[in-house]
Amino acid sequence: MHPTKSNGLAAANNQPAETYTQSTKHTDYPTGKRLRKEEATRCCAPGDTAMSEQLSFLPPVPFCPLLPQHGSAAEQALHDLIERDITQLDWLTQGKGWRLASAIKDLGYLGWQPKSERVLCNGWGKPIARYSLPPKAKQAFFSLRNQGGAHA
Repeated sequence: MHPTKSNGLAAANNQPAETYTQSTKHTDYPTGKRLRKEEATRCCAPGDTAMSEQLSFLPPVPFCPLLPQHGSAAEQALHDLIERDITQLDWLTQGKGWRLASAIKDLGYLGWQPKSERVLCNGWGKPIARYSLPPKAKQAFFSLRNQGGAHA
């Protein structure tokens, strides 16, 4: 527990006019002085690049997706996403089932990085997800298909 201090002045309701808690979270350890709020939160301020500078030393994560199992919903979804963007309504009208979101999630687990965007469709009251693949995923699909790539 941190000690509580006040400035010694009393407000109209006999409560201290200003009370603060001294915590080690906002203390400069070498001097032991309490920091102002701006100084204590400076490293976490929006636009501060201290963390991103440290992370920039890491190598980029390689993009190496796996092909889904033959005959799975994820494989059907991948083939559809290579051709065009798809929605759940497209998936239903083609008779491929109710579980497009699950197939897309499986593709994400396999490293395909599918994108989702909420769109309004005619005859549907709320926005639904329209799924797509980034260009690098489409390029990876064609190279994996030509090389007989690894399946999950």
